[in-house]
Amino acid sequence: MKKAKSLQKKLADQLPSLDIIVYGRSSDFHKAIKKQEGDAFLAFRIALENGKVPVAVSIQGTLKGKEAEPYYLIGTSAPTVSEGIKMATRDLLGRRAMPKFVNKALGFKKVKVKVANKTEDLLTLLQLNQVDMLLVRKSTIGKVQAKSNQKLETKEVSSLAFGLPAVGILNKEVEKAVVDAFLGMSTEAKKGLGVETWKKL
Repeated sequence: MKKAKSLQKKLADQLPSLDIIVYGRSSDFHKAIKKQEGDAFLAFRIALENGKVPVAVSIQGTLKGKEAEPYYLIGTSAPTVSEGIKMATRDLLGRRAMPKFVNKALGFKKVKVKVANKTEDLLTLLQLNQVDMLLVRKSTIGKVQAKSNQKLETKEVSSLAFGLPAVGILNKEVEKAVVDAFLGMSTEAKKGLGVETWKKL
């Protein structure tokens, strides 16, 4: 929750014309969308487009000219996906929806997927042998390896790349104000969100 509050303050400082609420849990975020508790929502693109209430993306973040980031498997030995294997990944869609989404994205039906709200929790699951491998964004690999006391091996999932952070807008009356606010963010603030530029769709 401390990280959520810290991010909320940073975003509020960068987007003074907007009222900002940061949700620490995926379930709370999706409940807010369902209840229309906000005019616009910032999240990874899959969280916006694949929730129970999909939100159309208006602004897409880019990094080195790309709108999506490749995903990697991390394990204590060479990670290979097969039916029945256990893996852990960040929760973007909810504890029930995320495992289904990951299986479909990987082309499997029975991969056992645990989800966590923090990267640190993923590493704990691996170190306690509760999962065989992790599924993480490329930009997260360094953080996981730095915190691990074990030698870890990685493998890119060539068929898997999820969209970078994006902004979906429910209330079209405020779309211009929201777009202008995000386009005006500082380079450092965008870097903190894992993007270099915002692209209006």
